Amino acid sequence: MGAGAARTRIEIHGVSFRYDSAQVLLENIALCVERGEMAGLIGPNGSGKSTLLRIVTRVLDPHSGRLQIDGEDLRAYSPRALARRIAVVAQEEVLNFDFTVRDVVLMGRYPHWSRFQREGPMDFAQVERTLRLTGIDHLADRLVSEISGGERQRVAIARALCQQPEILLLDEPTSHLDINHQVEIFDLLKRLNQDEGLTVLAVLHDLNLAALYCEKLILLSKGRIAAMGTPEDVIAPRVIREVYGAEVIVGRHPSAGSPWIHLVSKL
Repeated sequence: MGAGAARTRIEIHGVSFRYDSAQVLLENIALCVERGEMAGLIGPNGSGKSTLLRIVTRVLDPHSGRLQIDGEDLRAYSPRALARRIAVVAQEEVLNFDFTVRDVVLMGRYPHWSRFQREGPMDFAQVERTLRLTGIDHLADRLVSEISGGERQRVAIARALCQQPEILLLDEPTSHLDINHQVEIFDLLKRLNQDEGLTVLAVLHDLNLAALYCEKLILLSKGRIAAMGTPEDVIAPRVIREVYGAEVIVGRHPSAGSPWIHLVSKL
């Protein structure tokens, strides 16, 4: 992230993954997230969304297929080199320890330090820039254990952004937040995507939020891609019925014009 940063293309070619011979979690996944794109991974529980994200971050190794950044195999990167290109915000960030917000954000600078190097002026300048960028500079001297859940999630995002990544991966970043904080977080992500050129790939549970903020949606079902494209392509009654087994009416968001799902009651 930052002025002049290269915007990065993620390519996934024929990726499959299983924990054992009887449990296939992903099968022949092929997709591309373009430079500067904001894409959402959606699908029912157990469809493979978080597993795919863990493969992209090399927490898990696929049984077949390959992953590339700008045409270079991910396996060519050391963990530290990969962390300079990809940052991750987990589903539940544990930040309940007695460090200040500024100290936690500074932890994001670790990929840029050599083994015996300590933080320097450039690191502190990046921390201050990231605090301002994420709107938490007023919290800088507060302990993370003393701030709200929505504020802690902003701190987690700020720590990831302080790595100066080209790609930000998020696993259901607002699943435990109220609707106001959900909107604040996604407004922030969209602004970083548009203004900073950050490539964003997020696992999302809420289909309406996904349609509102993402320009591309990847719908997984039973470890396979069931649909992929714009929100208009993916958020359709037939597709939702086939994947989720739910009857829905799809209208339009009153101001944004994105697809908006209304669930049809089974009562």
